[in-house]
Amino acid sequence: KRKNKVYVIPNYLKENQNNRIEENDYFIYAGRLSVEKGINELIESYLNSDLKDKTLKIVGDGPELTKIKNKYEVGNVEFLGQLPNNETIDLILGSKGVISATKLYEGQPTLLCEASLNGKISLFPDSGGIKEFLPINYDFLFKQFDYQDFTDKLNKLNEDETRQQSSKEAKEFIRSKLDPHILINQFKEIILKDDK
Repeated sequence: KRKNKVYVIPNYLKENQNNRIEENDYFIYAGRLSVEKGINELIESYLNSDLKDKTLKIVGDGPELTKIKNKYEVGNVEFLGQLPNNETIDLILGSKGVISATKLYEGQPTLLCEASLNGKISLFPDSGGIKEFLPINYDFLFKQFDYQDFTDKLNKLNEDETRQQSSKEAKEFIRSKLDPHILINQFKEIILKDDK
């Protein structure tokens, strides 16, 4: 008699091999522009941070787009709309990192994983499964819904050495977690267990 079992295997993402893109003075959010994704809090915290000399590029579409475009007509917030995945990846590669203030219980955030695979810092709330995709004691998680903590962590992004070291650690960690050989072996083990 078979018992019901749940196995969690992360989605595989391919590392981008385009190393020709130089890092520029901007951060990026890419995703749905909605209340539950915390887009308003993200922009407010960014504008209250010490990153005023760096642009925040926002990629995506959603129910909040028109409202936030009208509310945040400022020089260092740029709305790019919905873009193809390859263009978004190029923007991530050219950025200093990605940021999110999602209010959702995220399982495997694609934006975070793509950033880490490409050697870019991710600033995310400490909630859901997010921690599973980052090294232990990662410096750029903030307490979810604590927007002062979020702003403090945004300010920490100015510390180039800390940001670059955390990016390197996150890349090594996510490479091992999403290694296709490891994922395939995990899947095979599950199939063999269930056959017994």
